[in-house]
Amino acid sequence: MGFGLCAFGYMLLMLEHLGLNVLGYALISMGFFGVSSELKAYRGYKLAAICAAVAVPFALFDLYNTVQSVLGLGAIPQPLLAVKGVALAVIASVLSLAHGNSTARIAAEGGAVTFAMRARITAYLTALYMAVKVGESFSRSGFEVVVMVGLYVVLFLNAWLLFTCFTTITTKHRAKMEAEIIKQETEQLVRKKMLKKRNKDEGNEA
Repeated sequence: MGFGLCAFGYMLLMLEHLGLNVLGYALISMGFFGVSSELKAYRGYKLAAICAAVAVPFALFDLYNTVQSVLGLGAIPQPLLAVKGVALAVIASVLSLAHGNSTARIAAEGGAVTFAMRARITAYLTALYMAVKVGESFSRSGFEVVVMVGLYVVLFLNAWLLFTCFTTITTKHRAKMEAEIIKQETEQLVRKKMLKKRNKDEGNEA
């Protein structure tokens, strides 16, 4: 469930021009907090959840700016937008690196070397893109369209990675937990039967 929320949240980040990145970061935070509670050994997920939660107030700038534009009340001053852009870029980089490296660690421990590499590539590619995006916003080099396309690419890569986690890691983890529960219940049932039989045998001997 947690990875599924995160994947959906990343899809919503693609609609930041509509102010939906606020909801996107909120879902990502909720999702990773859920994942971190199930996979406590992988602390990167909790860091990712915290980063997403911190991003929500900054993302409110986009929602506010959208409302201002629709109502014709003007836009947020450029310096504030620049600060917001840098803050979100840093947060998004740490967020991606945190969950990407934790996912890579899980995959590597499970022998899925290719998936581990994919998780790391996605994380570092996201961080690199965010650095380029910040640089372009200050230099105004005229590559706005390329940067915009790049945004959709990295967000899709993160969403797809997390969706894969939802269909593999989460499912396997739950299956393992259910198998453990069944095993424990079976062992308890066997012990009860053995104890009942022993008590019966002792009663017959008496």
